[in-house]
Formats: sequence, C-alpha cells, structure tokens
Amino acid sequence: QGLTLIKNIDRLLKYIEMLTTKILKAEYSMIFLLDKNNFQYHFSSSRGHIPDAKIPGVPQDSLLIKHIKKHKKLLIYEDLKTKADQLNAKEIKQLGFLMNSIYAHIIIPAFIKDELLGFIALGNRASNEPYTEEDILTLTTMSIYAALAIENTRFLKEREELQAKLREAEKLKGIGQMLSSLSHEIRNIFNKISIPAELLKMDFYKTKEEQAKAETTIMRNVQLGSEILDYVNSYYKKSKS
Repeated sequence: QGLTLIKNIDRLLKYIEMLTTKILKAEYSMIFLLDKNNFQYHFSSSRGHIPDAKIPGVPQDSLLIKHIKKHKKLLIYEDLKTKADQLNAKEIKQLGFLMNSIYAHIIIPAFIKDELLGFIALGNRASNEPYTEEDILTLTTMSIYAALAIENTRFLKEREELQAKLREAEKLKGIGQMLSSLSHEIRNIFNKISIPAELLKMDFYKTKEEQAKAETTIMRNVQLGSEILDYVNSYYKKSKS
C-alpha cells in the first residue's frame, strides 16, 4: 500500500522493481508503461541483470497486449501450453515468441478499470525454482497497488505540466498586454523620428538652428525607444525566472 504514497514516477518504478527482485528473488525485473504517442508499451525501467540492454517496446495491437487485455491476469511462460482451450497452436507459439523477445518469464499487468497502464515483466527466480502459488498471489496483489500508484503519479505529472502551461500562458498574456499598452508610445516615437528625418532629407529646414532642433528631436526619441526595448527585455527575463 505504500506504493500509492510515492509521487515521483521514477522513484515509484525503482521501488516496484526492488520489491519484485528482493521479495520474490527474481533475477531481474522490467517495467513497461503505455506510450500513447507511439502506440506501444515502452520499456521504462529495470533492475537486475537483463540478458539484453536493448529491450523493444510492445505494440498496442500485438497479440501479447490483446491477450493481456482480454484475460486481465498474470501470464506465465510455462503455462502457455495449458491454454489450448483459449488459443490455437499458432497463437501459443506467437505469445511465447513475444514473451521471449522481452525476456519475460512472468508478465504482471497493471489495470485501472479496462485501461492497461503498463506491466511488470520478471525473469526466472535466481534459484531457478518455480514461482509458488503464494508468489503468484503476492504479484497479483502488488499489481493492483502498482496500477493505482502509476495512475496517481501520472495524474500528478499531468497536473504539474498543465500548471506549468497555465503559468507560461499567464506570462505570455502579461507580455502581450504590456506590448499592447506600449504600442501607441512606440508608434509615436517612430513618427517623431521619421517626420523630421524626412524633412532633413528634403532640406526643409532653412537655418542651422532648425536643423539642430530636428536632430535633437530624433536623438531623444531614439534614446526613448532604446529605453522601452530595454524595459521589454528586462520584463521578459523576469517572466522566465
């Protein structure tokens, strides 16, 4: 039950793997989690000595996942041959091949209602002894709490991501409001620069005093524009911190 108190997904996965390898003395433990973007159950974490470091993901439409979703119970490699009443010889062979491809001796699914959040795959016991009925019962109970814990951490992560997006949206909204309020001032500055600059270009001013006054107006507004840009830049940096 302590699984449901862990809020960080990485810590949770490590804790589940520690329980399965230490309590049940499995050679290794692997966890596969649903990756909705890639339509597969992704190899997410492991503990112990895995025969191959490159473990493939399991597609959502594979026979293995379909079988797990249909029966919603532990799948044991040695028991595949006893499922002749559920599967034909070809399907049994394919299931065995799929379990071998991820080095799974036992697969423990983690369901929330009808949604398969992921599954734990165990290797053989370190002693090479078969898993007992008590072990199976322990794994079944663990799968219930593991599913609740995974769902809880997933909810917390999604909430944190949503809150981060909302904070970013507020920052962008604030920047947008600030720029909107400054747009009138910036437009005035451009006018105060462009008009006398164009008149200077046309030799409109007859005296040096008029020319100097126009040049001063241009420089003052250039400086004001620079100060506004500095302010916007400073505001943006503060909004990122």
